[in-house]
Amino acid sequence: MTTLAEVPHQRFTEALDDDVYMDVLAFHAKGTYALSPGTMERAHLTLMPEENLKALIGKDVSFVSGLSVDVPLPPAEGPPEQALRRKPSGRNFDDRTELNFSVVAHLLREALTADASGRRAYPSGGALYPVETYVVRTSQGSIGWPNQENVMRLRPMAAALEIIETGHDTDILLSTLSGFESEYLGRPHFALVYAIHLDRALFKYEYRGYRLAMMEIGSMYQMCALHAKKLGLENRVWAGFHDHLVSKTLGIAPTHLLPCVVQFFGRGSTA
Repeated sequence: MTTLAEVPHQRFTEALDDDVYMDVLAFHAKGTYALSPGTMERAHLTLMPEENLKALIGKDVSFVSGLSVDVPLPPAEGPPEQALRRKPSGRNFDDRTELNFSVVAHLLREALTADASGRRAYPSGGALYPVETYVVRTSQGSIGWPNQENVMRLRPMAAALEIIETGHDTDILLSTLSGFESEYLGRPHFALVYAIHLDRALFKYEYRGYRLAMMEIGSMYQMCALHAKKLGLENRVWAGFHDHLVSKTLGIAPTHLLPCVVQFFGRGSTA
C-alpha cells in the first residue's frame, strides 16, 4: 500500500485567496434547497402547472428552426454492455433483508479508493481530489458495522475509514440526509455524502476549482452506481437536504466542507 504524508487542513486555508473563497461560498449557498417540515405545504419552486412541466422534461432540445436532418446511430455490435448502463434510480428501498457491512466495504474499495500508484477510479482536475466522502448507516438492517457509531469518513489513500462520533441513531441520520422526506425513499441501508473541501478545491485553480470539484462528484457517484449495480444494490442520488443541518449532524465544518450530494443505497422493495 502506498503511504503518503498527510497535509494539515490549515495548509490549504493559508494558500487561499480570501475573496475567491467568499465568492464561491456565497454562490454555493444560492443553490441549496430543501423543504422544511413546517413549510412543506406552502413552498414551491415554480408556478408553472404540472402538465406544462411534464412537456419540458425528458425531451431533446431543438436549436434549429424548421426541418433538421438527423443521422441515426447504427445499432451496437454484439451483446449490449448492460453492466455499463446505469439502472433507474432506486425507489421504495426496503431494509427487511439485512445488508452486511462487507458489501459496503467492497463498494468503497472498488469505486473510491486509490491504487498502489495513488490513482483513483475517477478523474480529478490536477489530481487535487477535493471531495470528502462520508459513509452513513441509515438502517438497523445494515449489520456488521465496525463500530457503534453510524458515521465514518473515507480515507481513500489509506483505504481506511475514520470513525466520526456523532451519537445519532439511524432514524435521525436518514431524516436529516433526506431533508425530512424519507417517506419518498423507503428505508435505504446506507448513504454516501459527498462534500467539497472548499479550501482544497480553490487553492490552485481558484474559481475553476469549484467546477472541477462538481465534475468530480458526478464521476464519483456514477462510479458508485455502477459498482452498486454489480453488487445487486439500488441507488438514488439526492440533493434535497439542508446543508447546515447535514453538516451539524455529521460533525463537519460547514464553511470548509460543503455537502453537495447524498447517494442512498439498499435493496429494492419486493412488495
